[in-house]
Amino acid sequence: MLRSLAKASLAGGLGSRKEMRNTLIGQGIVNGIVSSLQATLADVPVYTEAVGQEMAKPYLLVKLQSVSHDQRMNGRFARAYAFDIEVHSETYAKAYEWLEQMLEVLVEIEAEDGPLRGTDVKAEMKEGVLHVNVSYVVQLMKQATKPPYMHQLEQRGLVAQGG
Repeated sequence: MLRSLAKASLAGGLGSRKEMRNTLIGQGIVNGIVSSLQATLADVPVYTEAVGQEMAKPYLLVKLQSVSHDQRMNGRFARAYAFDIEVHSETYAKAYEWLEQMLEVLVEIEAEDGPLRGTDVKAEMKEGVLHVNVSYVVQLMKQATKPPYMHQLEQRGLVAQGG
């Protein structure tokens, strides 16, 4: 069983950590991205799945691109989630205007287990769609299993009496 070591407060340092709820970590990050984008770009619909070929512009599409899981020392792991956010707008100017607002929001999102910092934020225009890539790293720790307690000790054999 892995538990998240996400910081309860970014300013709190390494001492303030809390355990993640029993939800999918990636889905919690997606929910944090979507709610942050909806709060900033209130007039733009944000989707997590393509609904159909003929979706009406403007809209944003948040997709989980890749996940990497690296083992660290002492049962600790770092799991990185890379996202691709597609910005579909009528004009390039509007897409780049939204990009400026998104860059401020994606730097720090509020996920289900606390704030997460976005890294490797990049933007690229491909075939009329602006792709914004961002990664979030979550530190995990494997919970150690406790050995069962001894209930009763039976002695077999004799104790030597020396003299």
